[in-house]
Amino acid sequence: MCRPIRGLSEARGFKLKDHVLACFGGAGAQHACAIARELGMKRIVVHAYAGILSAYGLGLADVVVDKQVPVALRFSEASVHLKIKDRCCELEKEAIAELKRDGFGDEQVRTEKFLNLRYEGTDNAIMTAQPADGDYQRAMSEVFKREYGFVLSGSRELLIDDIRVRAVGATAPLQRRQLERCAEEHGNPSVREYTCVYFRKTGWVEAPVFQLSELLAGHAVVGPAIIMERTSTIVIEPCSTAHVAAEGDLIIELDELDVQPMTPSSTASAAAVPEPVDPIMLSVFANRFMSIAEQMGHTLQRTAISVNIKERLDFSCAIFGGDCGLVANAPHVPVHLGAMADTVRAQVSKLAGRFAPGDVIVANDPTAGGSHLPDITVITPVFAADLGVLSLSGWEGNNNNKPLFFCASRGHHADVGGSTPGSMPADSTSLAEEGAVINAFLLVKQGVFDEEGIIDLLNEPARRQAPSDKPGMKLAACRNMTDVVSDLKAQVAANAKGISLLHELMRVYSQPVVVSYMAHVQANAADCVRSMLREYAQHLSARCEKRTGSSRTEAEDLPEEEQSADGDRAPITMTTVDYMDDGNPICLQLTIDPVDCTAHFDFTGTGPQVYGNWNSPVAVTTAAVIYCLRILVGRDIPLNSGFLEPVRITIPEGSMLRPAPDAAVCAGNVLTSMRITDVILRAFGACAASQGCMNNFAFGDEKFGYYETIAGGAGAGPDWAGTSAVQCHMTNTRMTDVEILEKRYPVLVKQFSVRRGSGGAGEYAGGDGVVREIEFLRGNIIASLLTERRSFAPYGMAGGADGQRGKNLLLRRTGNEGIDRETTASQLAASHKLLEPVNQHTYQPAQSGSNAHVTPLAGSDCTTIALGSKCKFTLNKGDTVRVALIATNALSLRVWNICFMLLPSSYFSCLLQLRFMLVFCSCKSIANHARDCAFLGRALLTLFARISGLVLTCACARARVERNCCSFSVDDDPTPI
Repeated sequence: MCRPIRGLSEARGFKLKDHVLACFGGAGAQHACAIARELGMKRIVVHAYAGILSAYGLGLADVVVDKQVPVALRFSEASVHLKIKDRCCELEKEAIAELKRDGFGDEQVRTEKFLNLRYEGTDNAIMTAQPADGDYQRAMSEVFKREYGFVLSGSRELLIDDIRVRAVGATAPLQRRQLERCAEEHGNPSVREYTCVYFRKTGWVEAPVFQLSELLAGHAVVGPAIIMERTSTIVIEPCSTAHVAAEGDLIIELDELDVQPMTPSSTASAAAVPEPVDPIMLSVFANRFMSIAEQMGHTLQRTAISVNIKERLDFSCAIFGGDCGLVANAPHVPVHLGAMADTVRAQVSKLAGRFAPGDVIVANDPTAGGSHLPDITVITPVFAADLGVLSLSGWEGNNNNKPLFFCASRGHHADVGGSTPGSMPADSTSLAEEGAVINAFLLVKQGVFDEEGIIDLLNEPARRQAPSDKPGMKLAACRNMTDVVSDLKAQVAANAKGISLLHELMRVYSQPVVVSYMAHVQANAADCVRSMLREYAQHLSARCEKRTGSSRTEAEDLPEEEQSADGDRAPITMTTVDYMDDGNPICLQLTIDPVDCTAHFDFTGTGPQVYGNWNSPVAVTTAAVIYCLRILVGRDIPLNSGFLEPVRITIPEGSMLRPAPDAAVCAGNVLTSMRITDVILRAFGACAASQGCMNNFAFGDEKFGYYETIAGGAGAGPDWAGTSAVQCHMTNTRMTDVEILEKRYPVLVKQFSVRRGSGGAGEYAGGDGVVREIEFLRGNIIASLLTERRSFAPYGMAGGADGQRGKNLLLRRTGNEGIDRETTASQLAASHKLLEPVNQHTYQPAQSGSNAHVTPLAGSDCTTIALGSKCKFTLNKGDTVRVALIATNALSLRVWNICFMLLPSSYFSCLLQLRFMLVFCSCKSIANHARDCAFLGRALLTLFARISGLVLTCACARARVERNCCSFSVDDDPTPI
């Protein structure tokens, strides 16, 4: 109950301890004292009619008429004040006339004037009331600073979006009955009865019960006590006193906080050992830690400038212990949260004590715990000296030279340089093409923000040489320098907010207690994972025992691993595999030991590093594992490093999940992470396949960049249908509002709808995907699409049907600006390596010998072209990009049919990849036969190596195969070989 109060209040810049808690409702006053103590508030107001306060207030409310008109004015205009005055007069007359028609006289009406103001370049307008001196600019500056923590008035012009006039018709004031004041001889109120009540501080006590109607003004009720009223019950906790006001309201004054700050003298003896765990306090601390991370997120959102962070919420905040382990997070982006601990650990190791109080570290290097380059992590180490915490002799965890904990925030920045706007190039084959690489840089040194240093790092891509295989490529510096630097400052402010709240928590509970419960929260997560693994192993063993005497036909429905399990104590192994659109497998062998309740996630057999950008850093795989364990546990506990304590993860060197340091990785974070999640959940039989990628779309030019992840469908489960049109699994961002997107960028959102019927059929249907269609209002814009599930459909489970594959379409406008259809077709075929054609939503065979076939739409000036799953292209004015996103599969409970039980997983992986390559080579839409033969050769060599038991060094895995060789669309009915 406290977390939403903190969120709503502190997000608007209000300090709770400076305010009074007002409660209403029949049960509100029962929790008021406990909530006020938790929030640090010392006064509570309980209205005499608290149980029916909403209805009571409705009957007494004034009548209000609001008149508002949109305007587009700049405060710098010479005649702006005259225009405001004229429009206000018009609106005021209209509002007053409406109140008079309702019977209000002139003496009952008052008016208020407002301007809806925002700074240029921002989207959140603030309705600002007219100040007494008429200085709207000063009033706006004060409100903006209170809500967002900084002021932009010196750098950005003030804009007026709307003018509002409010006319208030005052109703007759209510004369509330005054209570008789108690005389001194009646100073103690009469007790109706006594009842036994449990309070945490005192245990069971005999508490007096009073009747509110029998209390007089001036009476004081000392807790513990209960006050009964006809519509509510009021609990007065220990260390609090309720005073009866003249009108019958109760003013509850809390004494000192329930938990007093500990001092060295009172805790020196107990501090030598860690604080023992208390189940109730464990829940309290877990929620407090999560609440602190949430407040960090609110601060970051309020103070950020970019659409990516402020509107799309593509950021994450978390708290880390002194050992760099994740303690608690806010419900932000899972692919960030699980990987951030590796980033913190890598930066601490890299700097090796070369940071001090007042320093802040920044990094985005994928080899040091990063995900991809646009995700920049800001880390603030916190020492005891920062908190003003006194050292406690004898407590080994308190070392002033070692950080007590870390606050960190990771945000996806719109651009960090590189070959394309948005720093998510679809055709990148090396890390150098994807933007600035930052590792262990002190963004703040002893409290001073190094703006010059970070700008130099963000400009570094422009100083690089083009890759040797792409001599004509131009690498650019950060295209949104002002916004990126401002957002980095916002991340620093978010970390400072977390430190402040942790400081307050330590002031209340003491440093040893807080640090001990950081460890307890992680240990509790580890216990929850062990419990889940034990239950899952028992479940599988029970299924095997149930079918021991069954016929072979019945037993064939079980996975091979379950059939071979030997009783409750034998390790249980599940093997699963899924394929990227290029045919590269992601293999997982999951082994659960029911004795010590541990799990081994072995990704041996996963395909080699690709000559593309969907390689995935190790930290991303870790993030996927920890996320899956968190949702499988199914308990309301914070995601933290404790989830990994009973787990071992094996990732082969040189694979797609452990690439070389210079490998391109921008799509691994957004595509491969989702497929890893699907594979893990499939191994546990938890749910069917999801959309399989985050569906990334980026566009921009040399001056701006925009990036978004488009929603899709979620997979069905054993007893639920999949959710349609949702950001699921490793992404937890939201779409930019259409109004904001169209206001800030030269685009028109023509369609954003659910792709009805695209989810797989079954007893529980998969979630439907979406269709997003964006028209570009300006030419010479570079766009990139990073998508998956365009070749392999999202699979069904337990007999459920597969969902539909996604489609990427480009509707190129012709017949204007001197561009004819033939020229457009040949240019697209040559420069974009587009694949098979599309007529409306139907695939058609490509003409022999051409890379792309462009089909004019009947009765339209557009041609429609199918794009690959990963592509980069140039947009002209009037072009439209349509993305028909992946729907998900269904789940049927009637049939359990696991295809990979037919062959050992490694052989099946190769054979399926080979079969896929043969089918691919039979399609008519082959872009380049030589490249396809190289790709087929790699599959044959891999099959030979696995069958013969040889270890393939995969020199051919880095073969110079163009990325678009892997971005193809298979005909619905390919001719079999």
